Amino acid sequence: MNARFTPPTGRIATPFGTAVDGSPIATTTGAASLLSLTTLNCPVPGSATYTNRVDDAPTRANATFAGTGPAGARPGLPRGSAAPDFALTAARGTAHSFAHLREPAREIVLVFLSTHCGPCLQLMPQLASWQRSLADSLTVALVFSGDADEIARLSEQHDLQIALVQRTDETFTDYGMRATPSAVLVDVDGAIASAPAEGGPPIEALIRAAVAQARPAALVVHHA
Repeated sequence: MNARFTPPTGRIATPFGTAVDGSPIATTTGAASLLSLTTLNCPVPGSATYTNRVDDAPTRANATFAGTGPAGARPGLPRGSAAPDFALTAARGTAHSFAHLREPAREIVLVFLSTHCGPCLQLMPQLASWQRSLADSLTVALVFSGDADEIARLSEQHDLQIALVQRTDETFTDYGMRATPSAVLVDVDGAIASAPAEGGPPIEALIRAAVAQARPAALVVHHA
């Protein structure tokens, strides 16, 4: 059963992450209910199952919707458009800007995370494993929002290779994202190469697709 309402503004903690701001959303009750990705902007206090699309392949997942645009608006930037430049604080690794991430001349997956997001924390071991195992073919860069000390602690705990810290949510906003965890692929020319993947399974699907395109027969994505 669908309902429309305006949630409170500001940061809203939910069992599956954190919402930011509050645009009207369409939602439903029941964990088995399926929601269209294009109808959601911000989560309610509680989990929801929705349909995400990675290269037109539907995937069910949970994520935190950030409410950064009007209801029905698609997240992310157009494919082929220039990926926004940024310079952030490096909590781990030497790369701290978009220009530095592009220096190895390979595709980049930017993964947006929050220290207040439960699914982000659950995904951390997998992300750390992918950073190490795919380093020769794909750059997996983690872009955090939240407390800098907590980001440093998580980076140390999981031995992250690239962890960047936003001052607020500036890079998240520049890339048109609306959920954590979420990810987007940037090609070797610095252009947006995918729609945002929102939630753990869609992020894994995006990384698998990028790896398959880079080295079809030689690499697999390893689970932690």
